[in-house]
Amino acid sequence: MKMQSLAVIFAIIIIPITIVVSIYINTQVDTLTLQTSYDTKLNNATYDAVKAFQLNETNSNTQNIATEKIRDIEASVQTFYNSLAMSLNLGAFGEEQLSPYIPALVYTLYDGYYIYAPFNNINAKNSITGATEPKYENGVKPYVYYSARYHKGNIDITVNYTLDNYVTIYGYNASGEYITKSGYLINPNDVTNITSSSLMYKGIKIENETLKEINSETYASKNYVTYVYKDTENNQREKIYYDGSKWYRISLDKKRIDLKPADYPSIAQDNSAYLYYKEAAEFSNWVKNNFGTITLNDAVGEKSNQNQDKNIYYISTEKLNDKIFYLDSNNDPENEKSVFNDHRRNVIKYAIQTNLTAAIAGYNTISQVNDTTYNFKMPILTEEDWDKVLNNVSVISFMQGFPIKNKYYNGYSIVTNNKNREFIDSDFIYFSSDGSSQYHSVYDSSALSGLTNIVGYRNLDFNRKKVSNLDNTTQYYYPQWKESCYNCVVTSSVRNTEKTFFEYMKELTNGTAEQKNIAKAYYTAIGRERYNSYKSNKLY
Repeated sequence: MKMQSLAVIFAIIIIPITIVVSIYINTQVDTLTLQTSYDTKLNNATYDAVKAFQLNETNSNTQNIATEKIRDIEASVQTFYNSLAMSLNLGAFGEEQLSPYIPALVYTLYDGYYIYAPFNNINAKNSITGATEPKYENGVKPYVYYSARYHKGNIDITVNYTLDNYVTIYGYNASGEYITKSGYLINPNDVTNITSSSLMYKGIKIENETLKEINSETYASKNYVTYVYKDTENNQREKIYYDGSKWYRISLDKKRIDLKPADYPSIAQDNSAYLYYKEAAEFSNWVKNNFGTITLNDAVGEKSNQNQDKNIYYISTEKLNDKIFYLDSNNDPENEKSVFNDHRRNVIKYAIQTNLTAAIAGYNTISQVNDTTYNFKMPILTEEDWDKVLNNVSVISFMQGFPIKNKYYNGYSIVTNNKNREFIDSDFIYFSSDGSSQYHSVYDSSALSGLTNIVGYRNLDFNRKKVSNLDNTTQYYYPQWKESCYNCVVTSSVRNTEKTFFEYMKELTNGTAEQKNIAKAYYTAIGRERYNSYKSNKLY
């Protein structure tokens, strides 16, 4: 056969194959590009939802109650849909067009979570006939607490966990008495030498402190004013200020309200940190004495069936006899590696995972009503993803079944919310002193060692706040008028990732005089901020 004929045959065979392969490769590249683009759009929309939630919560002018949370979440959800619709060029009907592809939005909060997902409204009415006509609608499902049930002898209690060491316990103790109580758990042996105004925590003296900030009364002159925390009528805590002659508070609409002399505090310094450790030690001793014998094997979930799978909240069967509430140096609730914390995280993970799996799986029934053939299912979250969820207030969004080229998009996004009124993490307390123009992370021991009278405040106090004037103008101020440290706050480059935070603080606590001074500032600040954080389930 002539060479020309072979060339023609080769061209007839190879060129179509090359064209097909080229089209396939280009399609795959386009699909991957779209996948990455949709990942970015979903993440941006989730971030916008978190920002909306932050703004609504921090600028709220009502008490932090359940109805307010639902309102803030619904506004955040609308922001999510609007942001995602705009990025996908879907116009003004974002939720209507996108909801078939969004099986769930999850808001993991301090002591529980909400799921925004479709539900069957059996009482819905036809807009034309007015007759009852059940239909699927999007909405916020009932709040779910991070809870676990334990049964041992006469003891039958339920414990509601949180993102830190605060718990609420209710049920029957060994004597058959029904109890309800809440508080922070610490190693009670760490609290010693308790007097009327000071105590020792881990060998560090905790005492009353002087707190100062700029408020809506003094922002124009940038004058710092002294304040303390005081109990309110709803068992929460609020700041009250001293102008040199009178005590006053700032109302929710940023107005000054002078206190009556009978309502003046008994001391001019704040004692919140002292009260935190004193009450936490008392509560921890009570828990240890009443429920210190409860082990992982006594966890029975929320079901009445005590013979259910014992591996519901933990993985290793070697730890079945580990005592959850026997609090000491080997089981310190402040230690990330303690039995208590390992179990707490697994309870939270199980609570979120089981309900979310059910919500997404149940969405297949709804999708059939919406003529969607895609099989919705719970994606596998990585350990890094769970670390975000278990250690932060966050929003988790899911988007599935959206057609892109020759496949369907299946993605999720997790964005954390570090600006809220309930949960305060060690990473978001910043430290400074009167003579310093910057604020630092507790990890920046070299910068903090050179300061005296170090005081720590939560990150919200370094954020801009606004004041609305009578002439409808708006002005802004910072309660703590400081600049952030670039190395430790902006980039976090000074953080040592080889040690846990508990190990790092242990080094400071047992270190030099300068290191102990930093440890004192941290223990005081975290105690004060936790003690004064809003609690929706505060029981005595």
